[in-house]
Amino acid sequence: MNPSQISVILSAGSAKRSEALAESKDSVLFGGRNRRRHFSPLPLMLSAIVLSAFASAQNLTGTVKNATTGKPVAGDDVVLLSLGQGMEEAGRTQADAKGHFSFKLDNAQGPHLVRVIHQDVTYHRMAPPGTTSVEVEVYDVGKKVEGIEVVADIMRFQAGQGQLQIERTFAVQNNSKPPRTQMNEHNLEFYVPDGAQIGEAQAMTAGGQPVKSAPVPEGDNAKNRYAFLFPLRPGETRFNVVYTVAYTGSANIDPKSVYPLEHFVAIAPKSMNFQAAPGATYQVAPFPGQPDANVEVASNTQLGQSM
Repeated sequence: MNPSQISVILSAGSAKRSEALAESKDSVLFGGRNRRRHFSPLPLMLSAIVLSAFASAQNLTGTVKNATTGKPVAGDDVVLLSLGQGMEEAGRTQADAKGHFSFKLDNAQGPHLVRVIHQDVTYHRMAPPGTTSVEVEVYDVGKKVEGIEVVADIMRFQAGQGQLQIERTFAVQNNSKPPRTQMNEHNLEFYVPDGAQIGEAQAMTAGGQPVKSAPVPEGDNAKNRYAFLFPLRPGETRFNVVYTVAYTGSANIDPKSVYPLEHFVAIAPKSMNFQAAPGATYQVAPFPGQPDANVEVASNTQLGQSM
């Protein structure tokens, strides 16, 4: 991961995605200025035929494909979600022996989302207005999958009113071959300082929208250690958590990373001073998306290394 890729991660958390739905209108042109107009039922008949044909085509068909095996999947639950007024379930079925499924759309003018549940993990595919067919890729699930690495751990600091707020973002890459999804109770683990109060937490797959995903404590034998239970699908997954600790003007922050990292990034406003602990090596990395902050990067860190 190069500096430009880290910059993308830094700015992605605040970027808001939206989809524009285009509408087209057909105009009916009458004859010339001096031409006498006559009423004819033909346009109405043609309109009725077009509307009837359109109504009969309001079906959404699709196939569920197992991208781990390259074969269609039979028996998976398939859910149709309407996105016109929030997110409402509009239909539910199962993939047949060839992985096929079909839905009748009550409103073909609105966007839909197709959700497939495979081995207790959900996969999604957008169906914008006008879509008649989709293919949803799913992956076999394992508790431990080779080819997963945490490529970046980013900590942002803000201080005020006697508290230090820490926003932490993890970028995890699943390069498993063949591609598989990892799902267990310790999919991504991290430590927080003593007395930390955890607030918002989210997870997001590549190209998806952030969803709330609260980390859970690991138990009495792992003090201050938490884990996300969100599945690690093939590709990139990002986790974001915000927590606060008491602050009196200075703080000693130990990330206590559970993984070797390509990059650990510390971001603080320029009003705060950053000083690396003995044995830790950081380089200043001014990114375009952070003009008012000090950005320090430690690369290729190993377990047990001072950070």
